[in-house]
Parts: sequence; C-alpha cells; structure tokens
Amino acid sequence: MSIEIVVMVFASIGAVVDFVVAYREKKKDGKALLPGIVCFVCTVVAGTAGLEEYWRRESMETLPAQLEREWTILKDTAVLGIELEVMSPDGLLTDGLLAYAKDVRLELPANALGAGPLQDGQLPFAQWLTIEQLKEHGRVGINVSKVQTREVDQKKSIEKFDRADCIASRFITRSELEDARDALQRACSAMVVVPLPEGTLRLGDIEKWPRVAVTERISREAKCLGVCEDPFIVSVRLALASGSNLAQDLIEISPSVLEQHATRSSDNDQILTFERSGQTILELAHSFFIESYGNRQRESFAFTRGLIHSLYQRSTTQTQTARLLDIVWTTDPAPEEQTLRGALAPAARASANSMELKEWCGFASHKVCWHRFSMWESQAGSIN
Repeated sequence: MSIEIVVMVFASIGAVVDFVVAYREKKKDGKALLPGIVCFVCTVVAGTAGLEEYWRRESMETLPAQLEREWTILKDTAVLGIELEVMSPDGLLTDGLLAYAKDVRLELPANALGAGPLQDGQLPFAQWLTIEQLKEHGRVGINVSKVQTREVDQKKSIEKFDRADCIASRFITRSELEDARDALQRACSAMVVVPLPEGTLRLGDIEKWPRVAVTERISREAKCLGVCEDPFIVSVRLALASGSNLAQDLIEISPSVLEQHATRSSDNDQILTFERSGQTILELAHSFFIESYGNRQRESFAFTRGLIHSLYQRSTTQTQTARLLDIVWTTDPAPEEQTLRGALAPAARASANSMELKEWCGFASHKVCWHRFSMWESQAGSIN
C-alpha cells in the first residue's frame, strides 16, 4: 500500500471521529454542528479525489508496458490486406479526388506481397481506385460542413467554414457510385482494400524491406474548398488479422504520412516522392502507435482509467440484442445523432441507434482521426 493511501485512510478516520464527537457534543445546536459537517464533506471529497488520482496514476504508469507488449504481438500478426486511401478530410478538391489519385503510386520490393499479380510490388492507385473496385472492396466518404453565410440581394454565399468533416458508410458508398459520370465528385475520401493471400505477410516482415516509396503529383492549380488544413492525404494501411470485426487493427506505412518531407521532387515540385527503408517505416509506425495510445485514444485517457469511471461503467453496462445496420466512419469526434443516421439508408434512419467504437488516429502528425460508429436497430425486449 502506498504512502498516499495510508495518509488518506488516516485522514478519513480522523474526519469521521471529529464529526462523531462534534455531533454528540453539539447536536442540539445546528449552527455549531454546521462547520463539522462541512469539514466532513470536504474531507470525504478530498479523500475520494486522492484515491481517484492514485488509481489513475497506477493505471497510466502501466500503459507504456501494455502498449509495448501489444506492439510485439502485432508484429507477429498476419496482414489480411492493404488499404489504399486518398482523402481530403476537411475540404473538397475542386477537380475531385480521382483526378489526383490517378498519379499516386506505391512501390514495394518485388515479391514482398508474394507471387501472383502483386509480385512486382507496384501498386498504382489508378489501377485500384476504380468504380468497380470501390464497389467490391472499398469505402467512399462525402463532405459534411458547417458554414457561416451572408445574404446580399437575396443571394446567399458562404462567409466562413466553421468546420468541414468527412463521413463514410456502405450506403454513402453505394449512393456515390451509382452514377459513373459523377462518381466521387463530392468525395472527400476513397479507400479500397487490396486483399492478400493468407500467410503472405506479417507486420514485422516489412522491417526487412529495403524500400517503401509513395509518389504523388499535385498540380499547382489545385484548389480546396473548406477548412483545408490537410488538403490531400495519401494513406497506405496494413489491415491486420486482429482487433474486432467492427474495428480492425490498422497500421499506417505510407512514408508521405509518417514523414511529411519529400525525399525527392521534380517538375517544379509538383511530383513528390517519399521513400524510406522498411526498418525506418516500422520504427516510425511504432513511435506513432505508442504516442497515440495504440491508435485507441479514448480507451486510454486518464479519465477513462480511474476508479470512478470503472464503477460508473459497471453500474450502467447492459446487454442488448440488436441488428447491425452499418458502420459509419467520420472525422468528426462528436457527430450529432442526426448526422450519423443520415449516413444510413432512409428506411433505416428512424430506428437506428449509434454506439461508438475505437477511433483510429494513425495519420501520424496529421490532426485527423477516423471515428467509427456502429449503427444498430434494437430488438424489442432484448435489454438485460
């Protein structure tokens, strides 16, 4: 038992004894008893706060070791696929995402992904971010903005973007890809999974790769409408055979995300190449994994690792049977329920309820997270 707990216990005992004595001596005089009551209440509050502080500190001190152990296990975890994503998380590129995605290329060592169509290690985004691939193995997000407007001569115009967020779901993906002519014109993200044969790759294997490179081309005439702090992100994630079905473990390996300074540039700095060794990529990924609490921030905040939160969570936890409608991804950390329901098919919106899953904050120094919400339809009489 620590010295803080010993001090708190004896202080609490002293406060109780003082209160009992004061009550017996002054119980007929309410005014004389009031200071004792105040002292007792303050001591109880201080004691509870002290216990909570001790509990949280003990929990947080073990967190680095827990994350290191988790990382060690992840390094030996199989990779099920590679997620290729381009996104403009807080705005819209005027020419559309595909106009910029077509010039992005991921280069890996030959045979790094096994034999077959991926054996040359060349993954041009234009080959994978197609309407057909997105329908089968992808996800598309659209922009949701909050703006300030002004009206002049009965015409409204946008005065300022308060915030611009990206939101994605299966329903949004289907809706955006219905018309091939206008597909992805409103898209702020487009992601496709390149599946890998079982046993092809484990996370730790990339440490042996001599080279990982991402090349992208951004026109100087490119314009972004919105907040646009991160106008264009090229993400390459390893989807691991761990986590849950609703919140899979993902590890970012794109050099352009992990380190934002280009290795080479050409054509008046419009073509940028980001290149690093596999060992460097894995070390950077490990560093950001630890920094962002294993890419599961809210589960590891000090506030959520205390005694009071633990007791509250246990007392309010209930079991419920429900039907999964969809998984909604959004860059908004606190979306309104109406916004989440709007990402569902119209027939499912009225009965839908949301439950927050583990967010993914693996975009390194980019101040962007994918917040994941499962959308459920409750079944009558299913609460225990």
